[in-house]
Amino acid sequence: MAPFPRFLADAAAGTLPNVAFVDPKFSNIGGPESDEHPFADVRVGDNFIASVFHAVRTSPQWDRSVLVVTYDEWGGFFDHVPPPKVADDTDPASVDHTCNVAGTCSEPPGLVPDYRQLGFRVPTVVVSPFSPGRVVHGGPYEHTSILRMIEWRWGLQPLTTRDRRARNLVEVLDFGGVNESADADIPGPAVFVPQACGGPVTGF
Repeated sequence: MAPFPRFLADAAAGTLPNVAFVDPKFSNIGGPESDEHPFADVRVGDNFIASVFHAVRTSPQWDRSVLVVTYDEWGGFFDHVPPPKVADDTDPASVDHTCNVAGTCSEPPGLVPDYRQLGFRVPTVVVSPFSPGRVVHGGPYEHTSILRMIEWRWGLQPLTTRDRRARNLVEVLDFGGVNESADADIPGPAVFVPQACGGPVTGF
């Protein structure tokens, strides 16, 4: 693990590793959080994503890069598409379903999830010299589609049936052409002073 400034420096120097995961800031300690959760300022999250994009887009490694921006859940909005099920050989008995910190678990005791059941759809953006400017409605792709692409690229064996059966996210790329969209077409990170929302929300 390394701090975000290290990612920016490595991108500028062209020394990013083959695979890098970049997380936003999940707390207000030492500055505003950038994870776009309530009650965070969504502009901070937008600024974070813009910073990551421009770091990759202007990196010497850009011509062989794929940036995937996605989310871990759907944000609570209605979705008219019923989530499908997928193949998964995870043994529920091998997973610790207890709380890591006492008093923080909201799930009913003894709840064992069905690992074959996908959740609601989440937005995902794939940015690369090989990503055409289009919206892809096909699929279903899922989070392990990213892992499947990594395994495909580096000749790695799948970890479970889940990623072995997942659709490869590389399908949305077009290696027959290069997207020449200028970096200037995408707004740069904004400079602003974060402002806290009003008092805490009550009534839930």
